[in-house]
Order: sequence, then C-alpha cells, then structure tokens
Amino acid sequence: MTSVVVGTRPAADPRPARTRPGRTFLRLADLLDPGNAYAQDVDGIVVRDSDGVHLSSAAVEDVMAPALLSEIVALGNQTR
Repeated sequence: MTSVVVGTRPAADPRPARTRPGRTFLRLADLLDPGNAYAQDVDGIVVRDSDGVHLSSAAVEDVMAPALLSEIVALGNQTR
C-alpha cells in the first residue's frame, strides 16, 4: 500500500514516514511558510485569511492541492 503522510507543523518529523516503504512525506509548512517563516502570501497567492491565522481558500486550492496531487500521482506511477 502506498500513502502520503502529511505534516502540518514546521517541526513535523518526516523520518517515521520515510522508514516505511511506499510512504512519502509532505510537510505543508514548507509550502505555506517558506524558510520556516510566517508568510501572508506565497508566490503572489494569499495563503492566510483576513484574520492572518487561518488558511485562505486559495492556499488550499492553489498551493496545497496541487502539491498533494503531485505526490499522489508520483506514488501511483511507482506502483505500476
């Protein structure tokens, strides 16, 4: 079985996922807070809601979803 393990905190440790065959690790903080620093926008995409804390819909649709889909497709291609 292949799977994507998603880490939501900057300190999320990818090692447990990497030690199990067929797993890959996607740290969302790397996408949303490049360089481990808070970001209101990433590559021109506003990733924080107006409160500055919660994620915007663009963060999910334009940043997180494509990265997650890419990982899922890559895993699917490995199993062929």
